[in-house]
Amino acid sequence: MKLFVYSIRDSAIEVFNSPFFARAPGEAERNFQRLCQDPNSGISAHPHHFDLYHLGTYDDSTGKMDLLDSPRHEFKAVQFLQAEGPAATSPLVVSSRPDRSKRVKR
Repeated sequence: MKLFVYSIRDSAIEVFNSPFFARAPGEAERNFQRLCQDPNSGISAHPHHFDLYHLGTYDDSTGKMDLLDSPRHEFKAVQFLQAEGPAATSPLVVSSRPDRSKRVKR
């Protein structure tokens, strides 16, 4: 099976973290989004420092990696700060829920 190879870059310390594998680009995006929104992750504590990069592919039947000439930027962690709930599947989704805290009580 062909897997996609990704890494999360930390600009504060100027490193690409250990790569991880995803079955599809959407799976990598979803996993990165979860990390960004997890209050216990370092990414959610400092989202301006983290970005997701696509590095290439890995074929688990041959053991061969096909890396891109240079890492390709996919997402910034800050793109996922406004997304919430299960309907938020894209970094471009912004909640359309009304702010109920500003309602006037009658």
